Amino acid sequence: MDTNENNNSIHSTSEDPQQILDYWTPERLASAQPVEPLIISKNNLADLKDLHSDGDIEQLTIHPQRGNDFNSGTPYPVDITKRPYSCAGVIFFTNEKGENRMGTAEFVGDLRMIFTAAHCIRDHVSGNWFTNFLFMRAYDGTNRSGQRIPLSAYGTKQAWVVGPNQEKNWAFDYAFGYTSIDSQAGSLGMKFSSEIPAEFEAIGYPNNFGNSQVMYGVIGRKGRVGTGVVEMLDNPMGPGCSGGAWLDGEYIISLNSYSASDPNTEYGPVLNANTRSLYDAVLNCGKNNVCGRTMESVGN
Repeated sequence: MDTNENNNSIHSTSEDPQQILDYWTPERLASAQPVEPLIISKNNLADLKDLHSDGDIEQLTIHPQRGNDFNSGTPYPVDITKRPYSCAGVIFFTNEKGENRMGTAEFVGDLRMIFTAAHCIRDHVSGNWFTNFLFMRAYDGTNRSGQRIPLSAYGTKQAWVVGPNQEKNWAFDYAFGYTSIDSQAGSLGMKFSSEIPAEFEAIGYPNNFGNSQVMYGVIGRKGRVGTGVVEMLDNPMGPGCSGGAWLDGEYIISLNSYSASDPNTEYGPVLNANTRSLYDAVLNCGKNNVCGRTMESVGN
């Protein structure tokens, strides 16, 4: 069932949770391929309006210094039994071509709400929803372990779907999902602001580190901030990291969305009132079973 209210597009699945659990056999989990990150061309990157440094404000900032043993930009495996990493995991799904894929997601706010990239949920051209969503919190690919949780509802902003021959709407590459059972490890918070810290951590399941079977983290630096997007320097994580949170402590400040020609730079959406609007709409749909009713939302 679909509903489109106040620029949020929400889908409640007709799939039975047990049907989804049965679909994801060990063989299918093992064969799921990391979702490719979106790639923006040099021309389109140059055309992103207002992509700039923070100028005078940035010049006033006093930055911390790390010890000699710290290496920014070098990914490292994290301990998925400890927070904040225990709140994250792999989202498995079947795309509209029938291909089994995997990306990264994390619990946020309510114990049944997860956050990920819109391109892990829905095609940006056709608007078709993907299927067979299974979130495995604290996923360990060495033994296919983790808390197995089917999704019952999920949503993106309507602006994510642009139709054929149109540039992707990068500022809206985020999505929320409502799970069928509670997280056993709590959830993360979320900040809604373009004021990104000078340094922060990104997490994900990249195929170029750990072969998408192990969660990795990397400390990177804030680059330029634009209209709806922000740049993360020193983030070399590849396919499979899509949807992985950018973290300021236990707060999500953006996610791995797309890259350009520089393999050590990632881009993510600025989280704002539009993001909170979608969170509230998906939560209302899942918790109160009111996907077909009017939902109070703000933004585009």
